[in-house]
Amino acid sequence: MTQEEKEAEKEALRKKIEKFLQILGEGNRIETACVISGLSYLELCKLRKVPEFDHQVRQAQVLKERMILDSLTRAAIEGNTDAARWILERKSEEYMSMKDRRNMKLAEERWRMEKKIIKAELEADPHRVAANSPKRIAPVEDEPLEMEDIGTSGEGEEG
Repeated sequence: MTQEEKEAEKEALRKKIEKFLQILGEGNRIETACVISGLSYLELCKLRKVPEFDHQVRQAQVLKERMILDSLTRAAIEGNTDAARWILERKSEEYMSMKDRRNMKLAEERWRMEKKIIKAELEADPHRVAANSPKRIAPVEDEPLEMEDIGTSGEGEEG
């Protein structure tokens, strides 16, 4: 390969990198930026080992994230409740999304039902349940099931 060809190849790679960082900085995924810029996966892997390039990639991603968050913050301040909800849901665990709350409620309900089934099976045949259900843990005598968790009236057990 001649010096001119090497220089041309180097310039082509520089242009790909520039385009890649521009596309990435617009908020696109790395895969998308590779396809649009013409940067191959192998080229990207080699370049990511160069600290300066890796820093530029991360900087492009963070700057776009910051711009989007600033935009959402302005929208929330101006009264956009969806933007405000989005920010709060991600800022703190105490502000869970509705989907998260529904999923948690369903998981809790499934757990309560499972406890009821285990309790009924234990009452019917405690030895079979303990022997055949390794995932199910039978309550030990000093740790009875809590009555509110299994939804019974509380007869015969302390709660």
